Amino acid sequence: MKKAFRTVAAALLISALTSVTAMAASVGWVDNGDGRWWYCTSANGGSWFRGATGSVDWEWIDGNNDGISECYCFDDGGWLFMNTTTPDGYTVNASGQWVVNGAVQTKSAYIHSAYQY
Repeated sequence: MKKAFRTVAAALLISALTSVTAMAASVGWVDNGDGRWWYCTSANGGSWFRGATGSVDWEWIDGNNDGISECYCFDDGGWLFMNTTTPDGYTVNASGQWVVNGAVQTKSAYIHSAYQY
């Protein structure tokens, strides 16, 4: 009986540790499994973009590392607005990108410095 209990306990512990590891996402887009997305800003999965209580947060993100950032809007829980009008009146497409007259708004992801090192 004790051996069976230990085996079950060990299996549960390994299972719990595996799911914690899986939740520790690298920096980037995270899908919660039901079509809602947030953007992880820390390697341990503990930080993300979000607006202050009752407000939104707009962020320029180069999620695919192509050198071009798109602008995304997040609610106060950190969830990406998608295919809607944001509370502050802007339109975002199905990917959550800010659009004006159907055109995705972009800017260079590279920071140019006047100083050469």
